Amino acid sequence: MSAKNRRVASKAFDIYPTPVRLVRTAFDFLFARHGAQLADVRHMVEPGAGFGPFCRMAALYLPVSCKFTGIELHPPADATRFEYDLVHLNFLDWHPRRASCGLIATNPPFTQAEAFITHSQTLLAPDGLMLYLMRVGILGTKRRREFWRSVNLREVWLVRPRPSFQKEGGSDASEYAFFLMDGQRQHCSENVQLYWLDWDGDGEEADEDEDLHFDPGVEDSDE
Repeated sequence: MSAKNRRVASKAFDIYPTPVRLVRTAFDFLFARHGAQLADVRHMVEPGAGFGPFCRMAALYLPVSCKFTGIELHPPADATRFEYDLVHLNFLDWHPRRASCGLIATNPPFTQAEAFITHSQTLLAPDGLMLYLMRVGILGTKRRREFWRSVNLREVWLVRPRPSFQKEGGSDASEYAFFLMDGQRQHCSENVQLYWLDWDGDGEEADEDEDLHFDPGVEDSDE
């Protein structure tokens, strides 16, 4: 998902690959802060998976016994070569019999971001977490006021420099952040913490095989 520029509208099912290096940096930060909470995750889901960067990076941190599922309506031809279950379906139409996802992480289509979050809430385990990469602008407008009162937003990690979702590179037209949410429904989004997430946006993407064997060396924390 990407703004691209202000005069070009994003299509609902376009695929804009998320930089693997950015996802890895986000998971470094996530597990440094909340590793203890995620130590026993049994099922991780990536809605709108594309090439599955969130599943791939989460596999470096989550237990070996954890199940990984990517949901993608239009999967790339080589998406299945990674070690996660690929479900060929619109995420909003995915209704597993037993939904208890410990972690749901994705870069959703902007036009469907609210619907993706709402559906994710129905799939989340009681102590599960949702990590969404989205435009900062989703926090605005009167129309979304009630939406953010129905979702417990815990943390916002502002990404700098701005990421690119285009093959030719260059920063995106919008500011982006990772939004960390959980399934708590009372006093939603009343104590949101803001962080800056710095990543090597100018660096070359690491080799995919190297990414799969990366050792983060991050200790769990109860912060």
